[in-house]
Amino acid sequence: MNMFEQMPFSEKYPVFRKLAEIGDLRKLSREELELYDEDIKNMRDIYATRKFSASFGGVI
Repeated sequence: MNMFEQMPFSEKYPVFRKLAEIGDLRKLSREELELYDEDIKNMRDIYATRKFSASFGGVI
């Protein structure tokens, strides 16, 4: 199963739903852009953690 299917980001992180509606980062306010950046960082951290864990056979 694809990681994005396992973690529906639009439901977990409302800023992604709003971004899909907006369609362009330049239209976000400063506050909204900061929330988006934080959510992107969280998504990348989750991906890196899973990838690292998988390199050890998922034991960690």
